[in-house]
Amino acid sequence: MGRQVKLEVFFILNLKKKIKFASKKSFKSKKFKKFDLNKDNIDPLILKYKPTHVIIFSAESDPDKCFKKPKKTKAVNLLSTIKIINKCIKKKIIPIVFSSDFVFNGKKGNYNEKSKTNPVLVYGHQKKLLENYIVKKKLPVLIFRLAKVYGDKKNDNTLITNYINQIKRTKILKVANDQYFSPVYVKDVVNIIDKAAQRNLLGLYNLAGNQRLSRFEILKKIIKIFKTRNLIIKCSIDDFKLPEKRPKDVSLSNSLLKKKLRYNFSNIEFVIKKIKLQNKSMYG
Repeated sequence: MGRQVKLEVFFILNLKKKIKFASKKSFKSKKFKKFDLNKDNIDPLILKYKPTHVIIFSAESDPDKCFKKPKKTKAVNLLSTIKIINKCIKKKIIPIVFSSDFVFNGKKGNYNEKSKTNPVLVYGHQKKLLENYIVKKKLPVLIFRLAKVYGDKKNDNTLITNYINQIKRTKILKVANDQYFSPVYVKDVVNIIDKAAQRNLLGLYNLAGNQRLSRFEILKKIIKIFKTRNLIIKCSIDDFKLPEKRPKDVSLSNSLLKKKLRYNFSNIEFVIKKIKLQNKSMYG
């Protein structure tokens, strides 16, 4: 459902320079330095680079894989992450980690930082355990409870660009209209991390967009902006044959983070129009 494996760690050096580390699976670009969260020792890297913050993106965020291989995915999503957190804290480095909107059961929506977590997915449960470990021990960690992230690059395999590519390939699309979330633009995520690091922010914050939207509503906006004549067939998220039933409304309130950092998040219409303008030759 658009979520994917990430085995990445960033070091922030004096809030100006960043170094990106990745597992062997992602180790193809010269932008990456090799680091395997499950196997490698982070101590020599900390000693060498002396970071102020360590951003742990590492995750197996595909709920289906977490359901099918709970022990293996727990190692990445919880155990190895905790190991890195504790090493950072001992060195007085602030770890920045990511939870998920899937820590909720989706019966209410518009969840804030004080809402009770009650996941129905294995992946959500793993993220809840991570949150609980940090919060109950009152560790000096920054946790971002992340909503679904989307980008603006043609082949980035994220929500908006995938739909844009689909409307070019097929005239009829079947889309769920009963699952809601608060998609957040990747550039907003990057900006928020930078601002939070500059302020040495700690604690738990929802990192989500301004809007509560379903896939059906998002696709309607794309078709309207791109002026295509695709037919959308409404369906339920339950109609898709998934190993676990998805929560129906995991929308998040971003009020606390907006107030804390005085940040204005991008609306999805703005990004769709931006993609259209920047890629006229590709998207027409």
